[in-house]
Amino acid sequence: MRIAFDARALSHPQPGGFKTYVTSLLRAITSLDESRTYDLYLDREVHDHTWLRRPNVKTHVIPSFGRWGGVPVREQLLLPLRLNRSEVSLAHFPCSSAALLMSIPMVVTIHDTIELFEPSYLRRPSRESLLRMFMSRYNRWALRVAAEKATAVITISEHSRSDIVQLLGIPASHIFVIPNGVAARFRQCRYEPRLRAVQQRYKLPKSFVLGLASASPRKNVIGMLRAYAKVPSSLRRSYPLLILWTHGLLTQEISVVVERLRLKADVRFIQRVSDDELVILYNLAAAFVYPSLYEGFGLPILEAMACGTPVIASNLTSIPEVTGDAAVLVDPRDELQLAGRLVELLNDAPRRRELSEAGVAHARKYPWTRTAQLTADLYTKVLDGALAN
Repeated sequence: MRIAFDARALSHPQPGGFKTYVTSLLRAITSLDESRTYDLYLDREVHDHTWLRRPNVKTHVIPSFGRWGGVPVREQLLLPLRLNRSEVSLAHFPCSSAALLMSIPMVVTIHDTIELFEPSYLRRPSRESLLRMFMSRYNRWALRVAAEKATAVITISEHSRSDIVQLLGIPASHIFVIPNGVAARFRQCRYEPRLRAVQQRYKLPKSFVLGLASASPRKNVIGMLRAYAKVPSSLRRSYPLLILWTHGLLTQEISVVVERLRLKADVRFIQRVSDDELVILYNLAAAFVYPSLYEGFGLPILEAMACGTPVIASNLTSIPEVTGDAAVLVDPRDELQLAGRLVELLNDAPRRRELSEAGVAHARKYPWTRTAQLTADLYTKVLDGALAN
């Protein structure tokens, strides 16, 4: 059996999201059964993954030419031309889009439906904002194409499955929930020299609260800052807020909020860190706060849990489904509630230990090997014609 896989996300410069899903799934699924060959279609050469050299992995480069229209041309013209003439049995498009002109069976992963309703967050007209607007419109169209053309749709939570049924009109019987996994590197670290090395490299305080910021306002970083400003100043001094940027688009706006809330002495930002450093940051944090307004899954929550970090998270969309009983859940729109729960947790060491133990146990339920096996099983069902009509 030969499986074609659109692996363009392997070379994405931005960490997380599609890149994590594609990299982790391919690493796991190509190790399951060497009788299956995986033809990976990249947009440029990638050399930093040893598993790409496995005997059942073949790589092909179909580049995206230019920033304007490069991705649509590659996805809608160049890739289907190559795949339709190949000997592959099935194609997997893993990033919520797919080609219209495909003549072979397709599995498409639609992670969520955020693209359909998230408002534009680009305040200042610029070449970058116009490009993002263009790609947003293309992504919305390609999302609908993917849902309509796919032989089977994979999604990552029951919440996303419900949204896909409601917003895209796809029969529930054609949508398969296969949750994300947690990479094995996310684990508790008790090796003091390693912990201290990262702490010294970034000049980190002894204790801190960790949060994430991205290019999207739905991550609710401003809401997190407003809640943190309501934490007593003495507690803020003991537990500064460290925010890790995964994308710098909203840096200026968030910096203005920090200034207005008089939090400059208590809030610190760090730009992108390596995967290994991220593991250590989770391990060093007294708590991880994730007040997102919408998630198709919320993988950083499980990553933090796997490292033994107590988690305070949103009670909206898919997040309660992912956290189970192993996190403190709050309404992310209620800044007083978020501040109150954070104060309670920081003042209660036994509760933090309890959440740490529960989180580690909960995260073990989500290995990437399980995600890979369920995905491989779905490939078999598609090719055997075993899906319900």
